Amino acid sequence: MREMRWRNNRVLLVAGLVLLGIGFGSFMAVKDQGGLDFTLFRLERWGRKTFHLEKPATAGEIREAKLRAKVATDRALAEFPDLRVQERNIPPEENGHLRAYELAKGEEVERLRSSSVLESLRKEASDFDAPAVRKELEAFEELGRDIIEVAELRQWSSTAMPDGYVGNFPSAGLKAMFDYLQLKSRVAAAWGGQ
Repeated sequence: MREMRWRNNRVLLVAGLVLLGIGFGSFMAVKDQGGLDFTLFRLERWGRKTFHLEKPATAGEIREAKLRAKVATDRALAEFPDLRVQERNIPPEENGHLRAYELAKGEEVERLRSSSVLESLRKEASDFDAPAVRKELEAFEELGRDIIEVAELRQWSSTAMPDGYVGNFPSAGLKAMFDYLQLKSRVAAAWGGQ
């Protein structure tokens, strides 16, 4: 009888710990996803999409959503006027945003991305072979000059972007450019700033 009671208590204890863990994990996941409201919004969208319950928006609903977005935008801009987008006419050769966009989409950056040299960034200091990495980077010397030139530009504007630009940036190419700069810095630090 005592053994049965101990087993029942043990089962209750384990079940309680499991439920506590699930509850804490759920709390952390909700907090990490932007709060309860946003998590419920995403769950509802997921459910509608998964079970094909989503109805196309009517013209009236679209109009109402645009009106609500405009009201929210106007309220935010009234409170924080520095957020207002200001058109700036910057010559194309001095526009860092345009130059970075064009460079990140280029074939040379794609070649850099597909090379193995950028993997050296993830190596520990003891495994980092600065002379070998420096030798590998020589193949990208011209691209490197362009990346450094773009990084040094002080004026950035999305005003005069090319046709087809909708605000999306080729982030994989941009990350490769950042990684290149980090790798050059790491090699320079290993070689005493040379």
